[in-house]
Amino acid sequence: DGSVASDNYLAENDFFERMVEIANDRESYIYMHPAFKDYLSEYKEYKKGGKIKIVNEGEKFDEKRYEYLLDDFDGDGTKNVDDKYPYDKTKKGNVEGSNLSESLTKLIDLKDKLDDTMYETVDKLAKFSPTADVYARTKTPFSIINKLVKKRLTNPNKGLTDLVGTTIAVDNYDELLLIRDKIRDGELGTILEEEDFYDTPNDGYRAIHYILMIDGNQVELQLKTKRIKELNELTHGAYKSGKINVENAESLYKIAEQADKGDYKSIKKFDSMIKDKDSLKKLLTNEWFRSHIKSIWLWW
Repeated sequence: DGSVASDNYLAENDFFERMVEIANDRESYIYMHPAFKDYLSEYKEYKKGGKIKIVNEGEKFDEKRYEYLLDDFDGDGTKNVDDKYPYDKTKKGNVEGSNLSESLTKLIDLKDKLDDTMYETVDKLAKFSPTADVYARTKTPFSIINKLVKKRLTNPNKGLTDLVGTTIAVDNYDELLLIRDKIRDGELGTILEEEDFYDTPNDGYRAIHYILMIDGNQVELQLKTKRIKELNELTHGAYKSGKINVENAESLYKIAEQADKGDYKSIKKFDSMIKDKDSLKKLLTNEWFRSHIKSIWLWW
């Protein structure tokens, strides 16, 4: 309204927006009043307190981290990882004709670029829903090598699509549909692939998976609800080991889906059973669950 009070209000809000940028590590600063520094610190802790989780956040994957591979112990001009005799400068020779150090250096540079894409994607996802949990990671140089070997050797026509992996976990199914529509409208990037596991559940698993092109990089995005994500964490080990009880998993995912869609009884049932995660893990991999399912539902 033109008053001094309103001018102060606008200034405070502008300053808050600047603090948000700083808290997201988008810009460094030289000086800030101690009171504001304390407030900023609290904001950063809040951002890290469950709303946004970045795997390996703060860790540096630079050449120094791999110095034992990229250094030259004997000073003969050949990197350790390529040197057949890394501790003896009187002997010359490479491990192979192709030097691994060149690929490792390129992967280190790639990790930096993937991190930039990941943080930009996380920023956009966080704006989609203020209450959603967002998870993200970029593959490290060794994990890229390992997965390329495993995946390309068995399927030479398929490369890696999850160098940047992100997940957004929302409160309910309605919110999931809203964000699905935003993604389909291109607000995040170009959709290369969409797989809807609500239409065709995979051993009970429900979510929507995307491969997106963002800043020239392929980004994997998993869109799911918080309840579904909790079940994912419980079933992950069983899936990996091939010991999952599909029938039992399907029953649990159905309860989660109905709860996500607002069914009161399913919400109460899910909230009750998720309290005992250790027992759920055992039941998901144990045939005992099938023979006792009636008594278990009554107990819950």
